[in-house]
Amino acid sequence: MEHNLIGLFLTLFNMSITASAVILIVLLLRLMLIKAPKVFSYGLWSIVFFRLFFPASISSSMSLLRFLPSGVIGRTSAVSPPVEVVAPLPFGTPAAAGTGTPEEVTGRIHDAGVLLQNLQAGTQKQSYIDSLLGQGHPILTAMTILWLTGVAVLLLYSAWSYAKLKGRLSTALWIEENIFESDLIQSPCVVGFFHPGIYLPSGISGPERQYILRHENIHIRRFDYLLKPLAFLALCLHWFNPLVWISYRLMGRDMEMSCDESVLRGMGLDIKKAYSSSLLSFATPGGRLSGSPLAFGEETVSKRIKNILNYRKPPVWIAVGLIIALIITAISLVTDPKTESALEGQPAATSFSQQDLYTMSETWAEALKTRNGEPRYEMMSAEMKKQFIKEQKERSEPWNFNIGVSSPWVTDYKVTVNGDTAEIIYMLTDSSQSTYEQKEVLLFGKEDGKTVVVKADELLSDYERYSYHAPSAEQALEVYRGALMESNYLTILSITPSAPLDPYGQIIWDTIKISKVRVITQDVRQNKACYELELTIDEGGSSAFETGSSPRWLWLSKDALGWYVEGLMTGGAPDADWWSQPATADPFFGDSQWTEATYRFDKILYLSPLSSATLDYAENRMKEAQCIIGTERFSIDNPNENNHYEIASPIYIKSEFTEQMTADFEKSTFQKISIKKYKEKYRYNVFTGDHKNTNYCFYLMDNELWLASYADNTADGSEIIMTLWKLK
Repeated sequence: MEHNLIGLFLTLFNMSITASAVILIVLLLRLMLIKAPKVFSYGLWSIVFFRLFFPASISSSMSLLRFLPSGVIGRTSAVSPPVEVVAPLPFGTPAAAGTGTPEEVTGRIHDAGVLLQNLQAGTQKQSYIDSLLGQGHPILTAMTILWLTGVAVLLLYSAWSYAKLKGRLSTALWIEENIFESDLIQSPCVVGFFHPGIYLPSGISGPERQYILRHENIHIRRFDYLLKPLAFLALCLHWFNPLVWISYRLMGRDMEMSCDESVLRGMGLDIKKAYSSSLLSFATPGGRLSGSPLAFGEETVSKRIKNILNYRKPPVWIAVGLIIALIITAISLVTDPKTESALEGQPAATSFSQQDLYTMSETWAEALKTRNGEPRYEMMSAEMKKQFIKEQKERSEPWNFNIGVSSPWVTDYKVTVNGDTAEIIYMLTDSSQSTYEQKEVLLFGKEDGKTVVVKADELLSDYERYSYHAPSAEQALEVYRGALMESNYLTILSITPSAPLDPYGQIIWDTIKISKVRVITQDVRQNKACYELELTIDEGGSSAFETGSSPRWLWLSKDALGWYVEGLMTGGAPDADWWSQPATADPFFGDSQWTEATYRFDKILYLSPLSSATLDYAENRMKEAQCIIGTERFSIDNPNENNHYEIASPIYIKSEFTEQMTADFEKSTFQKISIKKYKEKYRYNVFTGDHKNTNYCFYLMDNELWLASYADNTADGSEIIMTLWKLK
């Protein structure tokens, strides 16, 4: 919780810095508009409060902020807690203010003095803030507590003021529609959020009553009774910024003056003196420092009277010109200046220190080896950070920086730098001592003058490949067709077991766009099938595909596991010899006796000493249990305890035993089970359809089939077998 609040405070601070630059520009423009109708000055403040509320804005070449020093323009990406929390906001404020799906702030503070100096100087950038969030740093914690205290005090004061006013108005007399009269108020006001009412002091009558009611109705039509509390909420959140206090005060003044001018335009300039007299008679002692309701006599009365007496209705052409200028100004201040980024195209003159890129690449690779993504996050571009956060939230609760997988793990890596790219070759291994290589290509660029990683392509490795068999030819067709249209190389590979793995396969498929796959003819037989297809290829990309309509023939075969793809052919339908050839069977389900079927738990071979159960208890517990091994499901059903475990469309990944695997197996059973006597030894890991580990595996030991459940040893990454059963 502390981490989240500190992050929120730092992000609001960053937003406040950007808003401060906007406030200074608005103050300058307001001086230039001093003789213009106040509605234009009032409109300018909406830009300020937009900046104070919303944590992100789009980039534009029209942005006035491009003329400011780059450090003044903080990247206003918000901070949200890893666990989504929605808190109620006062005055009916939309939850969108300050929420969303924003950037997390990470890092640590090395020096509190440097932090304060950078913040107070207004030279803070998001890239700097990303490195500031401390892990329990006392200075930041104290600053956050102070900020929260200020917010709470202002909100409580406002709530108390509003409740006090509502108490006085509880005895008000209803006159008509939404108009009330009360002896307990000094000045007319608008009260209420869903059904605003106009409250008048008793005794107001005649023309004075008419223009006062008109004034208050203008507030209601413009939703000022909601906008002012929202502005006060922004003040509460940014109370540490003196420019926000000035903005709130001047916005209130411009709101009232623009409303006065609207009354004069509607009722005629001849009421100026009478209207000014009413302002004097209903003047309240100073503006209210809260989000309390709008009052007729509020704000600096002398300035309002002076504005009324000097008011002249502007010609239409001037009003139209000011409206256009206001729209352009809003666009210029709401948007951020475009930044130089490799994501948008790196300038040719950009050069990088090869040593710096090598160091960054080593840091990037080491982060995967240690499974700590924080160093990577600090090097990422803004767009990559957003994607990283999204992926981390999808893979982990609560949100954290853990990356990679427990198996296989990185043992070493090699870095090669060339220009603005780097290639990293990772050496990986798993508990079976199998070794793999995986490549990753990094692209570097500049963002706000800082070298960042703008793209990281992980090339496919053997360990990521899995096998999929469909229960029918029609479903195999649909899976393959969907993969073609989604450019999903891994799915294409999974259902085509004979296809070699290309590490760059997905990168190539990312350049291909197939919008339609239509079946022309089909020939489905008992164990073979062929579909004539018409592919509509919008983009051939880096492949052999050519744009336009193209015929292809999808050849399918069936083995004991199910239907799979033999190939997507260009030469036409298969000949008679192909139809007569048997499908290549998998040893586990095909030419061995262990076919797809239902098995019972015949005998318990091993029970981990870490288990609290005994062998007799385990055997009795599983006496009636059954295990179903199939392409459509993998399940364990135990009627004795009314337990049922099932996964749909399981994936079985086969590996042949090595000497190291044999040693690891015996180690995982604390040397209780020896398998050296078996000649043919295979292991089948069981994964869910979306490639998640189930912690179940099969062992095919000559003529025996074993089922094991295992746990990961967090100390060294090895496996511990918990139970081992012989199936029959």
